[in-house]
Amino acid sequence: LLDSIENLGCGIDPAVFFSCSYCSTPARGYFESDSGVNVCYNYNFSKKRVAETMIHESIHAFDFCRAEMQGTCPHLACTEIRAANLSGECHFLPEMTRARSFQYRKRHQDCVRERAIASIRHHPACADKAEEVVAE
Repeated sequence: LLDSIENLGCGIDPAVFFSCSYCSTPARGYFESDSGVNVCYNYNFSKKRVAETMIHESIHAFDFCRAEMQGTCPHLACTEIRAANLSGECHFLPEMTRARSFQYRKRHQDCVRERAIASIRHHPACADKAEEVVAE
């Protein structure tokens, strides 16, 4: 993924692109186009979650590089859907243990939608229309 970002012309140095810090808001991590990926150590309790978070946030970095995203609500919805879908956080086994009423059918789709909506609700400009922009 990092090679793909590099090949798109968005040079990154993994030594400074990834950082880890305490986060005061409940989040596993976040991506900022000017500073890279930050992993919140107080919300990631296993190597697997750290890896999922790094992948999730790196997908945002790829999307911002590839599509020259402007941070509009539809752009945020698109990258959140892709990140939830591709990062592994909605894989079958983790979802089986998380889902309150597990239904095999459409569970991955439901997980992606739920995670995208939850992420968009953290963006103040889009919080009130998270469900709407994900549905589009």
